[in-house]
Amino acid sequence: MRLCAIASAVALATVGQPVLADLTLPMLGKGRAVKVSAVALSDDARAEFERFATGAEPFAAMYVTSDGWSWGWQSGTFAAKDAKRMARILCESTSDLPCVLYARIVPMAGDATRGVPSSARDDIERGLQETGTGRHMAIAANGIGTYGYSFDYATAAQAEARALAECESWATTDRTNTDYTSVNSAITAAGLYDCRLMDSFAR
Repeated sequence: MRLCAIASAVALATVGQPVLADLTLPMLGKGRAVKVSAVALSDDARAEFERFATGAEPFAAMYVTSDGWSWGWQSGTFAAKDAKRMARILCESTSDLPCVLYARIVPMAGDATRGVPSSARDDIERGLQETGTGRHMAIAANGIGTYGYSFDYATAAQAEARALAECESWATTDRTNTDYTSVNSAITAAGLYDCRLMDSFAR
């Protein structure tokens, strides 16, 4: 959703996150919709599900109220669990009725629960190309899909610190996004604005 890439040789503080030996996040492409609930949808909710099923990308989740009249969905997160948590928050903001998971968008193949969504793929691949042999790259993201990445750093600590800093910078903007005004407190309480290291590796 959000991005920023920084390359630098300036030393930065170690962030205390584990260093991953190599790129572990799969690059996600097109996904497929998997229905997990038999809740009967209203005409409007059914139309929204069709938009979700054809337009959302992994990882994505859609929650609906128990009467099938209201919904909330989130797409393009780096972790499947984040899409579900965010979608539930959005659904619960629409009604006092309980919300249930209605459908998910998962990768076409495999059972990955973490990965690089297609909206971030070009940037991450560009960072990989710009990172020299023996140099370091890192990716950080929060629960709503905002991310930051760094490339071509001398050490893992530098790359990780920069990726987290860039993600946090964009997350500050997220907190003022008027699309989330009504659910900001719930998103904050769930920690979905908080950035975390997703990958760190040397070329």
